[in-house]
Amino acid sequence: MKGRGFLLASAAALTLTFATAANAQAERFLSRATAQSNAADDATTRYGDTLGFEYSDVEAFCQPQFRPYQSGYLYEKWACTWSASFADGGYCHGRVRIRGRVGRAGDYYSRVIRGASCD
Repeated sequence: MKGRGFLLASAAALTLTFATAANAQAERFLSRATAQSNAADDATTRYGDTLGFEYSDVEAFCQPQFRPYQSGYLYEKWACTWSASFADGGYCHGRVRIRGRVGRAGDYYSRVIRGASCD
């Protein structure tokens, strides 16, 4: 009986380990929608106060970096172009790399590919 309890406990621990690893991997790979949301968040955080726009003013479009896009797949790195529109007709745009990050849900890494340019 002792051996059976040990086996069940070991199996449960192993299952927990695999589930945790799967969840960690899931945060590392992002959907297009998540990457676009993260790009808009990054643009707002990085430039919003200085240039005078909010998250709701920003749109982003992302493509997997260095890979062709296939619908339904998750990718680790995305190259995203963002643009922010203003009521007076002006706009700003830029390009950022978004990369999934293992950690708290919603965490990501970003790197500016092309800084903000406004017209």
